[in-house]
Amino acid sequence: MDYVEYPSVGKFEGDVFDPRMWRPQTPTTAYLEMRDDDAFWAARRVAAFTDDLIRAAVHTGQYSDPKAEKYLADVLIKRRDKVTSTYLTAVNPIVSPRLDADSRLTFDNAALAAGVASGPATYRGSWFRFDNATGETQALSDTQSATTTLEAPPGMPTASGSFVKVDISVDSEAHPTWRRPISAYFRRGGAGWTLVGLERLPETLAIATAGPVRRAH
Repeated sequence: MDYVEYPSVGKFEGDVFDPRMWRPQTPTTAYLEMRDDDAFWAARRVAAFTDDLIRAAVHTGQYSDPKAEKYLADVLIKRRDKVTSTYLTAVNPIVSPRLDADSRLTFDNAALAAGVASGPATYRGSWFRFDNATGETQALSDTQSATTTLEAPPGMPTASGSFVKVDISVDSEAHPTWRRPISAYFRRGGAGWTLVGLERLPETLAIATAGPVRRAH
């Protein structure tokens, strides 16, 4: 392709750039073995950089040519947008699940929040009692909502130290991969429920246990 070249920038563009096809010059294991849930986590970090933050960061380079400075910032913004639109929609985008003392589950949709997806969606939760010692589950019920809030079903455990598992999926006509659920694990304590584990690819990751979140993408 024809590059717009500035001596201080070199060959760098954002129109042809494809996040799934791009490869680093020096192969790295982390990149070569990256899965879609890893890329989702990284895309959330990239999405945190607003246009103003990117332009401010480029400005610190003290480019002598204002056109080169603007060009570099423009390309970085294009690349950010392509990374977020590619990877924030590739898997179930539910993040930050919270279960309050009244057993009301709220969460965020990272793809909608970043503006890379739109349209109606139905959120579904499959609820289970969870035995943290054996990993066994006991089904409670399913609930659903058109908003990012799900009411827990009857029969939720109330004893301190109890665990529940919630499989959260999203029905979206535009994004069928969102139907693949994430699994959130909560432990009951004196102050209510605490998130203790999250699996974005439940069938390939080990069962989460009490303690720090293992892979909170």
